[in-house]
Amino acid sequence: SNPKGLWRRVTMTSYKTSDPEWETVLDLDDLASKEDISWVWKGSRPLPRARDPMSEDGTRVTRALLSLSRGGADAIHLREFDLLTNEFVPSKDNGFVLPEAKTRASYKSRDVLLVGSDFGPGTLTDSGYPRTVREWVRGTDIKDAKVVFEGEATDVSVSAYIDDQRHHDGPIYEVRSRSLTFYTSKYWVRTIQYEHLLAPDDPLREGVEQPNKFEEVDVQIDADIDFVGKWMLISLRSDWEPTPGGKQYKKGSLIYVDAETMLNNGSEGAEYHILFEPTERSAYETYSVTKNYFILSIIENVKSKHLFFKFDKEDDGKLVF
Repeated sequence: SNPKGLWRRVTMTSYKTSDPEWETVLDLDDLASKEDISWVWKGSRPLPRARDPMSEDGTRVTRALLSLSRGGADAIHLREFDLLTNEFVPSKDNGFVLPEAKTRASYKSRDVLLVGSDFGPGTLTDSGYPRTVREWVRGTDIKDAKVVFEGEATDVSVSAYIDDQRHHDGPIYEVRSRSLTFYTSKYWVRTIQYEHLLAPDDPLREGVEQPNKFEEVDVQIDADIDFVGKWMLISLRSDWEPTPGGKQYKKGSLIYVDAETMLNNGSEGAEYHILFEPTERSAYETYSVTKNYFILSIIENVKSKHLFFKFDKEDDGKLVF
């Protein structure tokens, strides 16, 4: 038995059969036994195929960042895993490894991480979460990693990540945020080229212009934002009137707007489209995105309902029900 769990994978072809052939990638019980640590799985962050030159033309995921905690603690150990060999990448081979802390990390590119962690006095918020974000280049000491973003000690936490929307004919967004409270945040966003994801001394960056500057997103602080293709999605927790005296959007609504226009001109210079507006009998839950569809999940008359939208390429890529 495997009470701590197995990390497994299977090909899509095999998965569709009556008897899928699963491959064990990592056995948590075996790892705990070998290292004499009661490891608890806390999740994985794969290196996106579109940002991995070793992905064999985007056909496979080759690396992942694993979060493991001792006995289920909030703090985690960060360890890079090679999905070609099914082994951890050791520090001596320039694998990304960080000791126990409330760490948040994601790949910017194959050899660059965006990392928030406990790096000593002043690097955590009063809530005990990362106050700074560093850009860590493979093969360098994390202590030398450049601080690229920071918040206030009174924030809950800060974060930074890449939202690559090229697969939906959009740009690459670089996003930074400060969580002021658990329900309020401020966001800064810019669009970048692939070369800007690479280490500063990477030969592919030679001759490439500096990226755009970050723009603060002009939304109220209790709104959440996300991106799909060229669009910025805005989820509202309270009523919002982007233009004084103009249309007011209800709390609980999900709306979308051209991201470039929003970032360049602010909320008053943008045209908004409603994906969902709540009623007395309906409420927004969440959404997911596939290659061809935007799937909106709502509750209507206490029952789940899924609405399917397509990207209409003949109408500027708008979402059409």
